[in-house]
This record gives sequence, C-alpha cells and structure tokens, in this order.
Amino acid sequence: MPENTTESGAPAATRPRPVRKGQKEPNGRIDRLVTETRQLSDDLTHWVNLRLKLIHLDIQERIDDELDFVYTGVMVLGMMTIALLLASFGIAWALGDLLGERWYGFAILAVLYLIAALVILRLRPRMARGFRERWREEKLEQSSERTERGQ
Repeated sequence: MPENTTESGAPAATRPRPVRKGQKEPNGRIDRLVTETRQLSDDLTHWVNLRLKLIHLDIQERIDDELDFVYTGVMVLGMMTIALLLASFGIAWALGDLLGERWYGFAILAVLYLIAALVILRLRPRMARGFRERWREEKLEQSSERTERGQ
C-alpha cells in the first residue's frame, strides 16, 4: 500500500472529512478548508466557554470558602461571648459573696474589663498589623497551593 493512501485505498488528500449535521459535503479544497476552519472555530469557542465556566466555578468556590470561614468565625465568637458573659456573672457573684456585697464583685469585674479594653485599644494598631500580615501570608500560601495543583 503506498504511503499517501488510507486503509480504504483512497488517496490521503481526498479522504472524506467528517461532516457536521446540517452541513453540505465539501466539494473542493476551499470547501474543506472552510469546513475545517469552521470546526476549529467551534472547538475553540467551546474550549473558551469551558474555560470561562471553570474560572467562574473557581471564583465561586473561593467565595464559598471565605463565607464558610466568616460564618464559622461568627458562630465561634458568639458562643465564646455567651461563655464569657456567663463566666463573668459567676465570678462577679462569687466575688460579691466573698466580699460581703454583691455589687463589689460586679464593680471589680467591670474595672478589670475596662482596663482590658483600654489595653486592647492602645495595642490595636500593632495587633491589626500582625493579623493583616498573617492573613496575607495565609492567602499567598493558599494561592501557591492552588497554582501547584493546576487550578
């Protein structure tokens, strides 16, 4: 069998090309070129649409991850607030019973919380800077992991 023929024996240059539904059978070289170009264009359009859908899904996944983090943080913060509130009442009550007047316990605890709030207010810029730097590092690590996985 000569090198430029197909299994059916037809010359390689004239072997039939697949024709999509609704298209005419290509007659000449230009028709085949137009058909192949159109098919290539359709395939490229399909690939671009799939790529856009993948990007959309990736962005949606990242947003969902961030929202899950926020929701979890809010829930944990709420539970910790309730626990701190109940513990504070218990400590204030116990201090008040120990000192003979219940309001002494609540006053002492109020002063301690006021001092803690002032310390946090004073250290806030330094703490916020540290939180931001850790957050950026975490995001860079996540980004590099996604890049390594090929996403």
